[in-house]
Amino acid sequence: MADTAKGGIVALKGVTQADSAKVHKYLRCCNIANGCCLLLALPLTIPLIIVTVSVTDMVSFSTWVCLTYGAFFGLLFLFYENRHRKAGKKRDGSDKTWNDYLNEQYGFMQSFKARTAFLICLGFFMAGAGPLGWATSTFCFLHGIFNLYVYCGNDSIKQEVKGGTFNATGASKGDGFDKAAGAAEWGAQNTDKVRAGAGQVAAGAQWAAQPGHSQGGGRDGTSEPRDGTGCSGDGAIQPRRS
Repeated sequence: MADTAKGGIVALKGVTQADSAKVHKYLRCCNIANGCCLLLALPLTIPLIIVTVSVTDMVSFSTWVCLTYGAFFGLLFLFYENRHRKAGKKRDGSDKTWNDYLNEQYGFMQSFKARTAFLICLGFFMAGAGPLGWATSTFCFLHGIFNLYVYCGNDSIKQEVKGGTFNATGASKGDGFDKAAGAAEWGAQNTDKVRAGAGQVAAGAQWAAQPGHSQGGGRDGTSEPRDGTGCSGDGAIQPRRS
C-alpha cells in the first residue's frame, strides 16, 4: 500500500516536470474519459434503477434533468477533443469544423480556466443525478483539481494558457482516439460500404461454419491441400487419390 501511494506521488510530480506534449495527452485522456462518463451516466441509470427498484429515483424529475444536462456537456467535451474535424461549410464556402461550432455556441469550452471552473460546478450539479451521480460528481471534481494542479505546477502549460496557444498546441491528430473518431465519421458518410462490408463478413462466417471448411483446408476437411499436388504440410510426398 505504501509503495502504491509513493508511486502515485512520484507520478504526480512527474506531471509538473513533463514536456507539454505529454501533459496535453494526459489532459486529453481526462477530457475524453470524463465526457464518456457523463454521456453514459444517463442510459446506465435506467437499468440500475430497475435492478435496485428505486421508485424515488425513477420518478425524480431533478435526477433526469441533471443526467441530461451532464450528458450534453459530456458530448461537448468529446467535441472539444475532436475540434479539428470538419462539420459542414461556412457561408463563404470554406470548411467548418467542430471548433467553429464551439466558438459560436459555447465559447467557454475554448478557455482552459473556464473549463476547469465549469468542471468544479458540474461536480456539485451532478451530485443530484441519482445512483450514478456521486460517481460522475467525484470524477468531475478530480478532473477539475487535476487541471488546477497541472496549471499551477507545469510552467509550459501555464505559459500556453496565458499566451492563448493552449488549444492550438493540444489539438491531437493521429492518436488512437482520433483514429476511432475518424472511423466513425467515415462509417456515417459511407453507410452503403459499411453494409456491404458487413454482408461480406457475415457470408464469410457462414461459409467457414460449413462442414469441411473449418479444418485444415482440404476438400474433405483433412489437411490435404486443395491443389492436389500430393505434398503434405511437412513436405512429404503423398500418393495422389484417384
